[in-house]
Amino acid sequence: AVHVAPTVTAGGTATFDGGGSPVALDSTITLSDVDSSGNLSGATVTIGGLVNGDTLNFTNTAHISGSYDAATGVLTLNGTDTLTNYQAALDSITYSCSPANGDPTSGGSATARTISWAVTDGVATSATATSTLDAVHVAPTVTAGGTATFDGGGSAVTLDGTLRLRDSDSSNTLTGATGTISSGLL
Repeated sequence: AVHVAPTVTAGGTATFDGGGSPVALDSTITLSDVDSSGNLSGATVTIGGLVNGDTLNFTNTAHISGSYDAATGVLTLNGTDTLTNYQAALDSITYSCSPANGDPTSGGSATARTISWAVTDGVATSATATSTLDAVHVAPTVTAGGTATFDGGGSAVTLDGTLRLRDSDSSNTLTGATGTISSGLL
């Protein structure tokens, strides 16, 4: 008799925008196991190309518990449950970047990660399936709209008291700014 390992199929692509909310990794995952009474006993989800701050999030269920190791980028799920419940558990895993306003591209050098998935029925482990996670560095924004009036010979005036800056994924740290008189320069 030959025990057949369970299978996991993946292949979706998720996109995480720096500073954004956690994103589900892959909604295309399917699981099968022909000879283990329809139950699995564990799974691993691994971030390939791990960048400091990468985080996999999982909320424990009634029979499946998860543990994430930030140093290795591996989320381990344990507990015996049905294929259906394991598939729902894997579907629920999300990616986020810590700190929440950190650059998920590590300065532009890491714009994609490979997410590897494997499941076990307690006897054999599946072959690994992979998904892709694209990381996007979001540019800072500046919002202006004020009006200033300067009277000749008068004191300097604030150009725009309504000016607002936002940078969602660089720890609110900017490295420069430019102000330009775009028309009417004397």
